[in-house]
Amino acid sequence: MRNGGPSRSTPTSAFAARSSTCAWESLSERGRAILRTIGIPLLAGYSAAEVASALGTSPSWVSSRTAELREELRG
Repeated sequence: MRNGGPSRSTPTSAFAARSSTCAWESLSERGRAILRTIGIPLLAGYSAAEVASALGTSPSWVSSRTAELREELRG
């Protein structure tokens, strides 16, 4: 990840309000792993390309996992 810091600004207050209502504990083990390794860095402002680079994978793989997590959160 570039220069040790995120490339974008922090999440919006709209996300913060929504995230407080999510049932994070209901995520599957895989969902929690995706959240830890991909979701949190993205929310911290890192780009999909930066996260992919740090994980040694492609941005499209990161996007696919993000979509998977989003689908699980929608239930």
